Amino acid sequence: MIVTKDPKGVQVDIMKCNGEKEGIFLDNDTHIKESVTIDEPDNFLTRRHNLFVIPSSNPNRQWSIGIDGLTLGLSSANGQPHPKGLQWSKSIEIGWLSAVNLSYSSRCSSVSLGVGFDWRNYRISTSDRFLTLDRNGVLNWAEFKDGARGKGSRIKFFSIQFPLLYEYAIPKSSVTFKAGPIFNLNTYASVKTDFFNENGNQTSYSSHLSSQRLFTVDLFANISFCRLVGIYFRYSPLRVLNTDEGINFHPLTLGITLGI
Repeated sequence: MIVTKDPKGVQVDIMKCNGEKEGIFLDNDTHIKESVTIDEPDNFLTRRHNLFVIPSSNPNRQWSIGIDGLTLGLSSANGQPHPKGLQWSKSIEIGWLSAVNLSYSSRCSSVSLGVGFDWRNYRISTSDRFLTLDRNGVLNWAEFKDGARGKGSRIKFFSIQFPLLYEYAIPKSSVTFKAGPIFNLNTYASVKTDFFNENGNQTSYSSHLSSQRLFTVDLFANISFCRLVGIYFRYSPLRVLNTDEGINFHPLTLGITLGI
């Protein structure tokens, strides 16, 4: 809302999320003299989560430093070999798309490069088998023995990500579309299994997964409403591990976004 006062009265302008501006003029007798709705081109710059805007002579084109919000989705171990076991309904991804980014924006679009973080957790909750590593870092299935009963087994990945994304705001709407590659530096991976031993006591063991691929690239797409809530798709054409044997797969995630 922008309020402008002059000797003739007061002008109140209300900017809506979709780019429309509604203006109301109040004269000095506080009577409504005029009420109009002005259809203006959507200004994409008002929607961005900017921390700092670099001064520019052109108000419709600018460099800025900003942030992007959170991603939360279900991850599929796509292409895992038989017998399959990692469950999409139990595997999640949590990410901060950009803790900080640098972007160049025009009225309806922008290109940004950011730095963020991502956690992926692929899980199996059946009781008949679990994930295990051999000496070469090859990931395989193994069966419980001696009366032990499984509770769950999972693979966890942590990545520092660098999203290079193009964003477009659909004119006269509150919808934005964002897409592009995300470059991942996969700094840590581990395997953990929880089970009940033959005495019924809960036990767990974990080990570092050293065979993870250090660099990967994901394809990312997101549609959001007012840059508040949206849905996203993310897929990696590269497999997660540097091995030709055992369990390996392409990550595929569907989920929701907050503040993107």
